[in-house]
Amino acid sequence: KPSNKRNWMFYQGRFGIFVVFFLNTLRRTSTIKPHTNYSIQRRHRSLYINTLKMGNNEMKSTPEDDIYKTAPNPEVTFTKEDLKSKLTEEEYRITQEKGTERAYTGKYVNVSGDGSFTCVVCDNVLFKTDKKFESGSGWPSFTDVSEKGSVVKIEDRSHGMVRIEAACAKCGSHLGHVFDDGPKDDTGLRYCINSASLKFQPKE
Repeated sequence: KPSNKRNWMFYQGRFGIFVVFFLNTLRRTSTIKPHTNYSIQRRHRSLYINTLKMGNNEMKSTPEDDIYKTAPNPEVTFTKEDLKSKLTEEEYRITQEKGTERAYTGKYVNVSGDGSFTCVVCDNVLFKTDKKFESGSGWPSFTDVSEKGSVVKIEDRSHGMVRIEAACAKCGSHLGHVFDDGPKDDTGLRYCINSASLKFQPKE
């Protein structure tokens, strides 16, 4: 049946052309421009890094919200021996080795009452309970710091991701990370902090 064979070959050729066209279109539309950091671009505008100051370790987004490319020098330092004797194994792993506690295991996830949270290493006041909220993430969450300059934000490219690390401005200890999914009626930010990096000080 030559006519049926010719028809089959005709439609097979048309289908092949369609597949090639579809794949080329898909490739063009899914190609990401090199060196474009979409992970950072999706973050809150206040976290978007748009100016790199060459020759400095600072990457600024806006004048009132600095993000460091590398950690700035801390005001106070401790020897490894001092930290080992002062902190528990978990506190040391998280604050000095940038670890993360498992969700819902931290002692301050559900803490309430007036007070403030200080750095477990240097007692720097970091957050206050009036900025704490229930995020459902399993970690203590805050919309803002206790006062400007108490916490520094540092670009974090570990584990194949681009995130913003939160660290104590006084001693440089790792606290957690900052995300842009906080309450929109406040700062819009969520400081996701490990309980092991904090100490709660009830208001007297």
